[in-house]
Amino acid sequence: MRRALLAIALLPGIAQAATYLNLGGVTWHSDPRFNGRNPGIGIQHDISVTDFIAAGIYKNSDFATSSYGVAGRRLISDGVVAAGFFIGVVDGYKYRNHGDFAPFAAPFVMVDGHRIGVNLVFIPPAQKGGAAALSLQIKIMVHP
Repeated sequence: MRRALLAIALLPGIAQAATYLNLGGVTWHSDPRFNGRNPGIGIQHDISVTDFIAAGIYKNSDFATSSYGVAGRRLISDGVVAAGFFIGVVDGYKYRNHGDFAPFAAPFVMVDGHRIGVNLVFIPPAQKGGAAALSLQIKIMVHP
């Protein structure tokens, strides 16, 4: 995971696109027994107008630490609000691949201001009887 974060951190020198520091925050769950406070940090790099990659670490809904790496695509965008999906891997969830990295996909809505924006991610239940979630990240542009 450290190598992935380093590689993403070096990308701004390779491609002139926006790079954001993502700060994890809060999650609403359909089942209140899950952890709704999800601090974390990550990096998101736009590789084109429609595509991005991201990686990070956060305190997950099961009160454990998770790492993730994803590639995403904005399907609809007006330049400020975008909607799309991402696919990748995430670890730290004991019911998914015994806590090791497992595939992950989710739809999102992004709102981008001049330097600050938000990512809103819908997480469907990962298992029968599981909870759905809506997670909010704040993102700060660190490289235009």
